[in-house]
This record gives sequence, structure tokens and C-alpha cells, in this order.
Amino acid sequence: MNKTLGIIALLAILAIGAVYAYNAERPAIGEYRDQMEQILEEGTYADLEAFREEIGFSVMPRVTDEETFALMKERHAQQEQFREENGPAYRAGMKRGMLRGMRLCDQ
Repeated sequence: MNKTLGIIALLAILAIGAVYAYNAERPAIGEYRDQMEQILEEGTYADLEAFREEIGFSVMPRVTDEETFALMKERHAQQEQFREENGPAYRAGMKRGMLRGMRLCDQ
């Protein structure tokens, strides 16, 4: 009985640790939102690199060159257009299927 409880407690601790480790990669996701939006709307890959140096960590780590930056800018523009066209309907369904939708964007 004690071994079983110990194993369950250990698994729970490991699961919690994994969740915190995942979130540690994105420590200030909302803190730099305005600057990131400006870079995505008006900036260049060089601006993104300079911003990364300024804040000391790699925001948008999957953006590694001019080509992926251009793709990110295109996706950002599509997202803005979708929000403008769908307004309140978008926000009402935001929590249902959002992760599935984000995965579809990666394809």
C-alpha cells in the first residue's frame, strides 16, 4: 500500500514538473506583445534579431531565417484579417478547438 502511494505521488510530482518545464520556455509571452506585433506588422528579420538580443531570450524560436520570418508575417496578417472578419463570433468560440486549429496552421 505504501509503495503504491509512493509511486502515485512520484508520478504526480513528475507530471507537475513536466508542465512547469514546458511553460518555462515561454516566460514572458504577454509582456512583449506590443513590440512583437509591431515587428510582425512593420519590421524585418533583422529587427526580430535585435529584439531578441535586447530582451535576452529567443521569442519565436522557430523563426530562424528571412523565409520563416516572412511566413510568420503572412500568418500574422491572416490572423488579423480573420479576427476583423469574425469579431465576436471568434471570441465566443475561442476556447473550443483552438489547439486543433493552431495545429492545422502548422501544416
